[in-house]
Order: sequence, then C-alpha cells, then structure tokens
Amino acid sequence: MNASQNRKKILILMDWQPPKEWEFLRVLQQNFDADVCFGQAPKSFHSQFEKIIGLWRTYVLTAVRALFKSGRYDFVYAWHAVIGLVFAAFCRFFRLRNVRIVVAQLIVPRKGDSLAQRIKQAFTRYALKRVELVIAYSSVEVEQFEKAYANGFTRFVFTPLGIDLPSVDSVRDDGYVFSGGRSNRDYQTLIEAVRSVDAPIHIAAQRFNLRNAETPPNVIVHYNAFGEAFERLLAAAALVVIPLDRDDESSGQLVLLQAMALGKAIVVTENRGLADYCQPGKTVVVAPPHDPRALRERIVRLLANAKERARLGEAAREYVQQFTLHNQAERVAGIMNRMMR
Repeated sequence: MNASQNRKKILILMDWQPPKEWEFLRVLQQNFDADVCFGQAPKSFHSQFEKIIGLWRTYVLTAVRALFKSGRYDFVYAWHAVIGLVFAAFCRFFRLRNVRIVVAQLIVPRKGDSLAQRIKQAFTRYALKRVELVIAYSSVEVEQFEKAYANGFTRFVFTPLGIDLPSVDSVRDDGYVFSGGRSNRDYQTLIEAVRSVDAPIHIAAQRFNLRNAETPPNVIVHYNAFGEAFERLLAAAALVVIPLDRDDESSGQLVLLQAMALGKAIVVTENRGLADYCQPGKTVVVAPPHDPRALRERIVRLLANAKERARLGEAAREYVQQFTLHNQAERVAGIMNRMMR
C-alpha cells in the first residue's frame, strides 16, 4: 500500500465558501486528503427571528449534505460549530460511528434560564456525546466547557484563532473611531460613551445589535458591511473600539486580530475570551465593561495622542504575527495527527 493510500481523509464543514487558495486547507492537504462541504449562510438580518430561521436552515442543510458524504472520510472537522453539532446529533441518532468528529469554536451564550436556553443546552449535550474533540478559541472556554459539558468522551483543548494577515497598503488615519461585529457586542455603552466626543464614530453592525439604540449625530451606522467594505472601514480608522457585553464569553477575536494586523490602536472592554490574544497596556487599552464614562475617557485620551496610538499600533502589529491562519492550520494538523496515534 503506497503513502497516498495511507493518508487519512478529512471533510471540513463551513457556513461560507473559502477562497481557492485558502491557506487553512492548503496546510491540511499537506498532511491529509482534505475537502470542504459548505453552505452559504445569510449575512444580514432585520430581526432575531429572521436570523434564527436563515442560519438554522443553512446549518441543517449543510449537515445533511455532509452526512451523505461522511462515509468516505475518517474525520469531520467542523469549522462552524453549530453545523458540527447538528452533524454529530444526526450521527448519534442514526448510530453512525464510521467517522470521528472534531468541532471548533463552540459558543453557547448564557442568556438566562429561558426555555430556549434549556433547549440549546440539552441539544449541545446530546450532540457532544458523539464529538471526540472540541477546539476552543480561548482558554477560559476550556474551563467552562469541561464544567458544563463533561461526558467522559469529549475532550476540550485551546487552540488560538488565526487570520490571513491583511494588506497594509490601504491603511490610513481618517480621524474616526470604528467599531464592528455582531456577536456579544455592547454598542449601547459605546454610543453613550461617544455622545459628546468630537469625532465621527462608525459602527458596522446588524440591525438587531442596535434595536433600541438612539444614535447621536456623530454616530454613523453601517448595516450589511462585510468583507472588503468592513476592511476598508477598519483600515481607515484612527482608533478601534471593541465593546463586549458578557465578559467571560469568547467573542471579538477576529476583529481584534484584524485591527492589530493593520497596526491600529485598540480599546477593548475587559473580557476573558480576549485575554489570550492581547497584552493590556502594550498592545491594547482595556476599559471596564458597561462603563460609558471609563470608555469615553480612554477614547478621548487616545484620539488626542497620535504618538500613543502609533506605539500601540506598532506593538499590536508585531504581536499578531503569531496568530496567522497558517499557524492555526499547523496546530490543527498536529492535533489531528496526535488523535490518530
């Protein structure tokens, strides 16, 4: 039997179509026969209900397609956690044991003790009994998952997220503050903090993020700003602010890493999920959560000090070199190889 016949086969589950020269896939293909099964999740929503219906339709259909393909693979690697959990639930229900399942970026927000929350928790526990390994993007999540979902089968490990480092050719300083993203964001605190700030504030978000917010004249909201449009807003900012709501939930890493790679000065609200990706005072400035006055003080101080912004941005650009997509893929390949042994 030749070496190619000994190579393990991996199917990657995603909710978006990767580019042809996707670095993560290229690195995995050096170690395995790797393919992608993806769905096209909608990006914009007018309501929470529309979001739930649109996303779950994509998750279920993608998991079903993967189910019919899975017999040809040794591993399924769920880049998107919910698709992976749906796939795992199907495998458990139909008693399909031929494929090993790895899920990345498991996020189950804690939003009270509602019926919907209990259903989410029950579904997650059911599906995880068929998932061999969960890769968390923050070390705090490993602690949380081991406490909430330990089942004697699933293991939880921390592996940092990585990004394709963006081009810095278009980086400039147009004098405005930028904030973007939709998961676990606290834009209400940000808006309260900047009402009297003498600078434009650009927010790229979804409508449900600002459902009850009254925006002052200096706040410009960009709905449906994705991909290049989002990156252009980020690249021209004088300062980037990442205000997060729940302080122990993993979120905001992608925007943080993108801003660091562009050499931006960044203010983040204190969050244990970001602690693995930044150095307070050196690569970012940290503000207490849900405190508009403290957040405003940091924003005003940095807007008035171009030298300090440059110092933070340069340190961030150097620090982020360890969080590349190439490095993430190599870490995942190493994990998969160890699982085989």
